[in-house]
Amino acid sequence: MSTYPDAALDPSYELDAPRPRLGHERGFREPRFECDPEPVRPLRSRLIGLICKGRSKAHKPGLWGFCIVRTCYDNDDQFQHALAVIDAAVAYSSAEEARCTERTISEIKTKRWPEFQKRDWELDRATIPDHCDPRPNQELLARYSNDILQDREHLAGADDAKVREYFDTWVLSRGEPRNRLAFPRYDACFVLDADTLRRLATVDTANIEAVVRPSLSKPPPCWLKVMERQIQELYYPMHIPQHDEPKRPLPSTWRLGLFDGAYDLVDYWWTRFEAEPDFEIRPYLRNLGDPDPDARYYSDPSFSF
Repeated sequence: MSTYPDAALDPSYELDAPRPRLGHERGFREPRFECDPEPVRPLRSRLIGLICKGRSKAHKPGLWGFCIVRTCYDNDDQFQHALAVIDAAVAYSSAEEARCTERTISEIKTKRWPEFQKRDWELDRATIPDHCDPRPNQELLARYSNDILQDREHLAGADDAKVREYFDTWVLSRGEPRNRLAFPRYDACFVLDADTLRRLATVDTANIEAVVRPSLSKPPPCWLKVMERQIQELYYPMHIPQHDEPKRPLPSTWRLGLFDGAYDLVDYWWTRFEAEPDFEIRPYLRNLGDPDPDARYYSDPSFSF
């Protein structure tokens, strides 16, 4: 039975280096022990989808990431720091996924996993490793690449309508149709305006725990402004409406929390990538008790509106 390399001994990962295709090479999905969570990690299937179905003719084929539009040009240091915060959020999300897998392994090893309360066989706990395979996480980060749109002449201080027009023009220049939502980096963009840059300037990337969202039912302390490429003139009830309840219009801008560990920017990207072409992200938006009644956050769809 194959074994995985120890995380501490794993060499630096390079995207172009020869390596097994995650999930396809013989032995790569073989469990290391009974009920090993490694072969069925969602991250593995997501990467396979990106590699095999990641639209080979698309801009940056085989890569994933976001389109980021800069509208404030007062402080270059703040802008560079904001980009670093976004990168740190991606790294945190990847690390949290690995920690979650390792917590499952620990539960198996200590027999705290409820599944094992029903089984009549014993595990050889000495053969169970303490770590998950680091290669899926390294692959995720190696394939991460953003598009940064900077144009002082046309975007400095631009309002939402002008940003959306500029973003739509950029998408069309990549050969994407106007009337179809097709790929996360084309469907919506992050807007780095003056307010966002000031908010992200307070984040210390060396102390991420200070800005981790305390509860998924509350607004995240750190978030990005997301703008939809298309304004949908539709109405969607975010929950089962009462007979006399008016329908709510879909927002064209909303907020995406960082450093959540769930429902964050990485989860958002994969949710949109794996969905049908006509998928709308907006049913997952909630106010979460924000003082601003118009504020909507990407969140767990089970929470009330």
